[in-house]
Amino acid sequence: MFRIIHHNRWFFWTIAVLLFAGFGLVLFIFKDAQYYEEFAREFAQYSVNNWRTYRSSALGIAVRYPSSWQIEIDQDDSMTVYFENSKDFSENISVSVKELGLESVIRNSLKISSEEEIFVGGIRGTWIKGSNPRDPATSNVILVRRGDMLYYIAGQARAFEKIVDRIRFVEIKN
Repeated sequence: MFRIIHHNRWFFWTIAVLLFAGFGLVLFIFKDAQYYEEFAREFAQYSVNNWRTYRSSALGIAVRYPSSWQIEIDQDDSMTVYFENSKDFSENISVSVKELGLESVIRNSLKISSEEEIFVGGIRGTWIKGSNPRDPATSNVILVRRGDMLYYIAGQARAFEKIVDRIRFVEIKN
């Protein structure tokens, strides 16, 4: 017997390929939409508009930080405050007030790969970038001299520069 081949077979194949491609396109659109929603949530976390402000007259600072982050104050060291990302504890920044004489001790404890000048709250400081891969918290260390005090800012976070840029110095009350 003879097989009858429909004269529009290429038309049917074209429709099938277009349906398959359309289904794939819709699938990719949904997948990308999920990615962009996650990206937008992360971006909103680091948007400065909804940040909180921590103010300490004992430390002499005011720091703006992401609203999803948390603050920890060491009971044994009242001159240190920690800002931590509550969703990713590998992201954290500490701000400490030390004596000026400890600057050389701090510098000697770091593996320094580079130094550059930075302004924190209008005061010139030094941004020390470390090269110790086992200790990412020392990869970003900022030292700022203010009066007879040394501000030690260290940590590892995507928003490190944004947070440091929003540190202001306030009047110190004893």
